[in-house]
Amino acid sequence: MAKIVAQLSRLLDQMSKSTLQDQVRKHDLAIALRDQYMELPRSSGNPIDKETYEALLLFADSSSLGDDSSVSVSQVSYGDDFSAPPRRQRRSKKSQFDRDSILVDCILSKDVQKGMEFVVTMREDIFQSRKNFNSSQREGIGQNKFVNLKELDNDLKQCLRDWFCPNMMDIRRISYDNSAPSVIESIVQKEAVHPIQNPEDLHDRLGQGKRVFALFSPLLPDKPLVFCHVALTDEIPCTLEHAAASSQEDDPKVATFYSITNGEPGLIGLQLGLGLLKLGMRALQSSFPSINEFVTLSPIPQFKAWVESHIKNTFDENSEAYPRSAPRSTKVFDNEVGCELMHMCQLLGEDDPRSDTFLAKLEAAMQSDFGTNETQRAAEHLLFKLACQYLLQERDGRVPKCRVARFHIGNGAEVFRINSKADLSRRGMNQSYGFMVNYRYDISNVV
Repeated sequence: MAKIVAQLSRLLDQMSKSTLQDQVRKHDLAIALRDQYMELPRSSGNPIDKETYEALLLFADSSSLGDDSSVSVSQVSYGDDFSAPPRRQRRSKKSQFDRDSILVDCILSKDVQKGMEFVVTMREDIFQSRKNFNSSQREGIGQNKFVNLKELDNDLKQCLRDWFCPNMMDIRRISYDNSAPSVIESIVQKEAVHPIQNPEDLHDRLGQGKRVFALFSPLLPDKPLVFCHVALTDEIPCTLEHAAASSQEDDPKVATFYSITNGEPGLIGLQLGLGLLKLGMRALQSSFPSINEFVTLSPIPQFKAWVESHIKNTFDENSEAYPRSAPRSTKVFDNEVGCELMHMCQLLGEDDPRSDTFLAKLEAAMQSDFGTNETQRAAEHLLFKLACQYLLQERDGRVPKCRVARFHIGNGAEVFRINSKADLSRRGMNQSYGFMVNYRYDISNVV
């Protein structure tokens, strides 16, 4: 694989030295460069190979040529009918990065679909590299390289935002009758929120009282870029079991989006999820005028991890849980939780709520076969208060700490109801003690 990286380095060097008059040579070099990069080892969801990472740094480190007529990767646009090949838009000032021109040539040369796959794959590789290389490895490589990598990601994100606009995509209902087996298989493999367990589970999700919608683009045909699962019911469901049991096709009142998955990690951050929600709501309202509520049944990822960290910080004798400047209401609310924690310790026979034993018993108390009814009610009440705090008060800067809440609230939804014992699967317990939340969308604001 080191041989491929060396070949990429030579190709990049040759492209940077090619003149604008030598278009045939640049065309051939671009195809070779693109194809070589796509041959690098990678596996979805796994850490990227070292050679792939080094290849990314080659693209990120491309030096400036200062050519007045070079083209920005974020300034390639399509014709009005969206079917014609992209046309280049010249920059009015000198190019800052030679890689812009190189990437455009890779995208436009010979096969636009392969060019799109190249850009999307490269951006996915950037995500994987940022997740899988720890701080010590980053320091060893050099801060400048990571700055260049971030700039490359920004370039790619900007061009992808222009190319993959939801309003220029096609929304399709996924079904056994109308969808290719490869599309259904892709959804089965990539479902990230509630993995599909078996053929019966898949049959149920595609069956009566359910809908699966996906967005498709002519640039990457037959690839579901983002997809969602919907349950049609008469009332807002409070558990996954309730949503899964729905089979309402006659005048449903509620459409519940209980899973939204990005099928292409390289397109994360382009608001495709919001675009799918809007188009899905329009399609559902057209098919079922009786629907008057659009809600979600959403997970609360990282809630359990936050609870454990919060409890340990709250009862750390060497530090205060909140700064002196914290709002009084926040302090009082946490004091109430503190009292309930100590009561929970008594019920569970533990002295220290920070202990791993206490935290394990707290999780077990949310399962129906553990302890007494009083223990279960106390655990549920305590965790409900903590869920309220996590969703409604905890912030990263000015936005909700919970990334799912950040997405829905940022797009105009409101927290409608927090549900305990909503997902008692191993995954649900590990994420959030089984808690889930309904976010409610105002139809007039979205559709």
